[in-house]
Amino acid sequence: KIYTKWVITAQTTPEDLETAAQLVAEIDPAILAVLQPVTPIAGVLAPTPSQVLDAQAQVRAHLKDVRVIPQTHKYLDQR
Repeated sequence: KIYTKWVITAQTTPEDLETAAQLVAEIDPAILAVLQPVTPIAGVLAPTPSQVLDAQAQVRAHLKDVRVIPQTHKYLDQR
């Protein structure tokens, strides 16, 4: 089994998502893509909910299984 995890920020561009989605789809469009909105840290902004949903829709145009989950390790104070 294989999956990909993509940490997305407010600065993640549609072009970045398109390139990544195409690269994964060339291997196998059934590969799971997990999108994780970044937990804000110094200088790194989290995407808005709208940006996250737009990213999911864009990637879903290329891959069959695209999920959004939070960075739970941050909530558990793990690195």
